[in-house]
Amino acid sequence: ISIQAVACAAGTPSAFRMSAQDSRPSSNPPPSGAVTVTMPEALQRATAMHQAGRLAEAEQAYRAVLAMQPDHPDALHLLGVIAAQRGEEAGARDLLSRARRIDPQSPEAHAHYADIARALGRHDEALANYDRALAAKPDLFEALHERGVTLRAMRRYEEALESFERALRVESRSAVAYYNRGLVQQDLGRHQDAVASYDQALAIAPGFAEAMNN
Repeated sequence: ISIQAVACAAGTPSAFRMSAQDSRPSSNPPPSGAVTVTMPEALQRATAMHQAGRLAEAEQAYRAVLAMQPDHPDALHLLGVIAAQRGEEAGARDLLSRARRIDPQSPEAHAHYADIARALGRHDEALANYDRALAAKPDLFEALHERGVTLRAMRRYEEALESFERALRVESRSAVAYYNRGLVQQDLGRHQDAVASYDQALAIAPGFAEAMNN
């Protein structure tokens, strides 16, 4: 799961939405001179650490958010992302499942859950969850692209090609999407189209070794 995916998840509306509980004045005000950190500020700090690759600090910061609000969906979701980045699939699935139960409309949580299912070879489960993500957010590039990767692994090449095409309509400068489109075109025997896709990938990323080798 990429750092860009973390940024995308952190930008979901619920990440910066304060609940009624968050916005109520505390019955125990902080001591004079103490700095009060709001829930959105705490989450922003946590995601900044996460995007900087400071996973241990980010984990502590997300847990601090959960200490304030144990059912905060974005903190649970992003803790699940950290677990996935560390290769802790079982923990990641648990955290993402909890986040999805609380906020079933989060496209990024569905997409990240699908990423883990795909990594475990559970392609049908992955595909269903990419589709859930796209039902909530049809232009979510990560879900469109990884859905294509999943469909190719399932040898559903025409559907995979359509998913990569949709991904490229969202992000036309993605070298990896052009490369994966080329692989599917090659699978389908469309060799000239595949060469054109590899060339487009190389035009964006000249050092893309995989594209040069195809």
